[in-house]
Amino acid sequence: MPNHCRGISPSSGKPNIMRNLLILTGFFWLAYLPAGTAQQSAQFTQFTFNKLNFNPSLTGAYEALTFTGFYRHQWFGVEGAPRTGMVNVVAPLTRHNTVLGLAVSYDQIGMTQTGQATASYAYVMRMPSGLQLLGGLSGTVEYGRVDWSMADPGDLGDQLLGTGMENIWKPNFGAGLTLHNQSWYVGVSVPRFLKNALFRGPKDQQGSAADYREIYGMAGFDVGVSPGFRIRPGVLMSYNPAAPLDLGFDLSVLLMNQFILGAA
Repeated sequence: MPNHCRGISPSSGKPNIMRNLLILTGFFWLAYLPAGTAQQSAQFTQFTFNKLNFNPSLTGAYEALTFTGFYRHQWFGVEGAPRTGMVNVVAPLTRHNTVLGLAVSYDQIGMTQTGQATASYAYVMRMPSGLQLLGGLSGTVEYGRVDWSMADPGDLGDQLLGTGMENIWKPNFGAGLTLHNQSWYVGVSVPRFLKNALFRGPKDQQGSAADYREIYGMAGFDVGVSPGFRIRPGVLMSYNPAAPLDLGFDLSVLLMNQFILGAA
């Protein structure tokens, strides 16, 4: 969890905690009933730096105004090589037990560009034994663009190829729950509920991966090995009934509370 995770005393629990927990859990799983569908999401190797993209409730894990930035450029020298950028801003409103967040990301590979802006809201429920239950909601606007002038088709008569510039805008929303303390966290989420994939090809027939909501599970912990040296392993799982189970493992090392080394 972030360095800014809230510390909660055992006396901060309230009588209506279980009622609120049941309401949040009920809302979350009712929203997952199989009547709806959604697209698969882009994956990040170091997901620990972009948890808000997968679970909006993790917005509530921050207790200070926080800015996070990330940029990745793969395969230098290769035309159309992937480029990915992300900026997150989180602002807690401690008097109301709420935290607001904004995440903006951009991805480009070849002739395809995608981007999204997500606003998130998280409510923090204080529980005994230093635990916190975080419930989060998010609203997203996704953007996609295909520049068909960059295509190099093998068959110039292919009817599936477009022409010119194609621009697509789609809204979506998500929800998530996270239980955590200062040392560990575990969460579950559906970041996209609506069936409105940006790009849907002719092979994406009923029953394909694009026709199901994707569920994410995330867990991790923070262990102090010695003064100035901490390790933070984590795991991210995504489940789609029409696709193989996807598992990602992440390991970060915090040195002197200043520098982070990571592998995934």
